[in-house]
Amino acid sequence: MTANPYRKPIAGSYKLLLRRLPPFDTLSVRKRLCLTFLKWKVWELFEDKEKLVDLAKEFRALPGRRGSNRTIVEKEARKFFREVKKHRGLEVSRKAAREYAKGQRDRGEGIHSAEELEKKKERWQEVLRKQAASRNHPFAKEWIITDPEGNEFRIKGLGTWARDHGFNNCDIYKTANRPWRCAAHRGYKARHFDPVNDAHIPWDEDYKPKDWDSV
Repeated sequence: MTANPYRKPIAGSYKLLLRRLPPFDTLSVRKRLCLTFLKWKVWELFEDKEKLVDLAKEFRALPGRRGSNRTIVEKEARKFFREVKKHRGLEVSRKAAREYAKGQRDRGEGIHSAEELEKKKERWQEVLRKQAASRNHPFAKEWIITDPEGNEFRIKGLGTWARDHGFNNCDIYKTANRPWRCAAHRGYKARHFDPVNDAHIPWDEDYKPKDWDSV
C-alpha cells in the first residue's frame, strides 16, 4: 500500500485550517473540538488534552447528540476522561505543595537553606568533574579521526580532542559535515562514528569513555 501523495501531515493541516477558518472562539463546538484534537496531535500538551475533554463533553450535551453514536474525535477524547479527572482531583494537593515550597524558598528553609544549596553546588561540581574525566558527557559524540598517514582511531568529544591538539574546532568539524568545503585540516579528517562499519577501529585511549566510578 503506497502513501497518498496529496495527504498533508497533521501539523500542516492544522496550520492550514488556522489560516482559513475564522477566530477560534467564533467557531462551532464541533470545529473547536476537531481543531483542539489536531493541536494536541501536533504538540501533545496536557492543557490541550484537558480542553479536548471539556469540548467533547460540551459537544455531547448539544441537542440531538444523545445516544451511543460518537464521532472518531469523541472516541479519542473519551480515552483521556479518567486521566484528566484524576489530574484535576489532585490540583488541591499540587497547589498546597507549591505554596509550601514557595514558603520554604522565601524563608530559606529545607532544600533552599544555605547549607543545602552549598551541598547541591558541590554535588553538581562533582558530576561535571566526572563527566569531563570519564568523557561521558550526555552530548558528547563518538568520531573517527584519520591522520595524515591514513591511520584511523576512535574518540569521544571532537571539541576536546581538537583543543588538546591545537586544531581549530570548526575546521575539523567541517571535514565531517562539509567535506566539499574542507576535505582535511592539517592532514586530519573526521567523520561520524558508524557502529556497524567502524566497530573494529581502535580507541585512542586518552579519549575513550571510562567507568564513572573509577574517576
